[in-house]
Amino acid sequence: MLRAVPATVKVRSRALAVAILATAIGCYWWRYADVMRTHCRLLGDMAEKLCATAVRRPLSGPALAEYEYPLARARDFARIAAKRCPARRSLAMFERALRLYEVTVRDTATGRGPGCRRRVALDRRLRKVERHLAREPTRCG
Repeated sequence: MLRAVPATVKVRSRALAVAILATAIGCYWWRYADVMRTHCRLLGDMAEKLCATAVRRPLSGPALAEYEYPLARARDFARIAAKRCPARRSLAMFERALRLYEVTVRDTATGRGPGCRRRVALDRRLRKVERHLAREPTRCG
């Protein structure tokens, strides 16, 4: 027969869960610059891959999702970071780079518009993010 879990065990378990969550969130803000650099590198690499393997037919389904998923994660990061450190120049430039990445993927996927010809501009914006990051504190908040 199963016995009930004592209340002290439940309280300790919840306290431990809250402590782990608080630590994880705190580390996220301590690593703002690292996380931003990771997103920039990934978006640059994905744009390079997209343009290197671009074919004349439209992308859809899993092929398109491969390029949209990093954009979604980067937008989540930007949205969360904007709550904690909205005045960061690196964040403003990053959001501009995200818009350009989105347009590049969309144009390349549909076969209309400049598509991969925008990659040079995207690379330039991502380098601007890096320059702003070098001048800002590595932590956020």
